[in-house]
Amino acid sequence: MKFKVESKDLILFVVYSVLLLYLCAILVLNFYSFTSKGTFAGLLPFKAFTMPFLPVTFILFGAAMAIIFTNVSSYIFSKDKEGGFGIK
Repeated sequence: MKFKVESKDLILFVVYSVLLLYLCAILVLNFYSFTSKGTFAGLLPFKAFTMPFLPVTFILFGAAMAIIFTNVSSYIFSKDKEGGFGIK
């Protein structure tokens, strides 16, 4: 399957992916901090990229990306008559 992506679309995809990774990192840190200490960790995501939190951060990011791709796939892809997929 070939993808034709314009540069502005690729830039938007990268920006939104970085924003989503930032939100996932904040979510992981604040969830851990709130359940263990009873306070929120704040908005700095750097600790989420250290070893105890790194796998959970990337699993959450991957799950969020998979959900987003499955929700928007009908707007991007179309089924061919032969059963293959193509871009609309």
